Amino acid sequence: KLKKHDFHIVGSRSGHTLKCFDSLGRLRWSVKAGFKGVYGPGEAVIGGDTPLGDYRLGAHWQQSPGTSLYDTYGPHFFDLVSLDGQEYRYDRAGIGLHGGRDKSPGRPPASWVSLAATLGCVRVDDDDLEVHIAPSVLYIWNVLKGEVYLSVEA
Repeated sequence: KLKKHDFHIVGSRSGHTLKCFDSLGRLRWSVKAGFKGVYGPGEAVIGGDTPLGDYRLGAHWQQSPGTSLYDTYGPHFFDLVSLDGQEYRYDRAGIGLHGGRDKSPGRPPASWVSLAATLGCVRVDDDDLEVHIAPSVLYIWNVLKGEVYLSVEA
């Protein structure tokens, strides 16, 4: 159950989206997202698809442009803390929500590109991460003192 200043992000693997709702159920933003694992389908496969279930956004890391971490994860990485035991049931600790798209001049807009597979993380376009996700999460944490939850659905 969400408290007054909590937000809930709903990820749809089949719809390839993340939709963010406030505690009153109002849609705040929607972005394209990837849930595909590099080692094939299936949440029980290490490096497979993002496991279904509920998470809380945990630790946050911000990467510097021009570094290998930035190239891999984009400008931000948010750790996903399992609320359903996925980390232990599937040995999937360390998955997160991050970017990692090429930001070179002239690249296609986020709506035209396919998101690269990860080792089970939720991947979004860097622009969506910087414009929608990171500012929302950091505001909720630092100003409202709320939590951000993520549910990954089929």
